[in-house]
Amino acid sequence: MRFFTIPVLLECIVLFFSSCQKEVDWSDPVAGQDSIYMKKYIVIDTTEPSGADTIRIFDFNYNAQKRLSGYIHTIYTPGISGPARIRAILTYSYTYPGSDTLPSRIIENINDLLIPSNNITDTFYYFYQNGMVIKDSSGNASEYFVDEIMKLSPTRTLLRQQNLVPPFGLSTDTTYIYTSWLNGNLVRETDSLWMPSLGFYDITDNTVNYDNKPNPFRRLVLPYTIPYNNDIFGTSLEGIAPPTLNNIIFFDQDGSTLTSRYQYRADGYPVIGWDDDGAKCFYQYTRL
Repeated sequence: MRFFTIPVLLECIVLFFSSCQKEVDWSDPVAGQDSIYMKKYIVIDTTEPSGADTIRIFDFNYNAQKRLSGYIHTIYTPGISGPARIRAILTYSYTYPGSDTLPSRIIENINDLLIPSNNITDTFYYFYQNGMVIKDSSGNASEYFVDEIMKLSPTRTLLRQQNLVPPFGLSTDTTYIYTSWLNGNLVRETDSLWMPSLGFYDITDNTVNYDNKPNPFRRLVLPYTIPYNNDIFGTSLEGIAPPTLNNIIFFDQDGSTLTSRYQYRADGYPVIGWDDDGAKCFYQYTRL
C-alpha cells in the first residue's frame, strides 16, 4: 500500500485548538462494558511547549455493525502555536462487501494546507485469503500501484510491488521477507530488497517485544502478514500500529531502538503511552 509522506516544514496555516491557555482532559471519558472501540488517538511531543506540542490526532467513526467506517487524521507541525498549526488533514472512507468485516475499498483524501499541489484523492482496493491481505492496488490518472503478497512458506513471503507511471512505464520491486509470529504477535521481520542498479540486496531487520495487554488497534488496522513493509511510520492508520494481539514495548530496526510504556485501564486497555523519543499518546474509547 502506498503512503503519503509529509515533509518536515516550519509552518502551517489552520488553527485546530489551543491547549496553551487551559488544561486539557485527556482521560478516557468512557470505561466499562463495550468501551473497547477507539474514538480518538492523540500524539504529542513532550519536548515542545504546551499549545505547540500536538503531532497528530486520529478521529474514528463506526457503522451500525461496529465496523470502522472511516477516520480523519489531522497532522500538525510541532513547535508551532497560534493560527498556524495544522499541516494536513487526511480523510479515509471504508466500503465493505455485505456483512464482511474486512474492507474491500478505502478512499483516501489528502488536504495539504500548505502545499495544495499535494492534494489528491486515491482509491485503494484490497483482496484477502484466509483473513489476510494478499493484494492491494491504488492509483489515479498519473500513477498506479499494485502490491502482491505471496506466502512461500510458513516463515517466508514474497512481496512484489509494481508501479506504473505514464509515460515512463512499469517498474517492479521484489522483496523477500522472513517473519516470526508468536502468540499473535510479530516478533521478527527481516526483508531483503533486490537493488538491480547496485547488484545486491538491501536487508532490514526488525525485532519487536510486546506487553501482555490488548492492542486496541488490532480491530482497526488491515491484516498484513508483513506490516513493517507497509511503512510502520507512515501517515495512514497502518503507519501507527501492526495487527498484533498486544502492544509494542520495544522496537529494534537494524540497531536503532525505541522503547515504549503504557498506563492501562482495569481491563488492560491502554489509556496513555510514552516512548523514549519524547512522544506521548492518549487513547480515548467509545461505547457502541
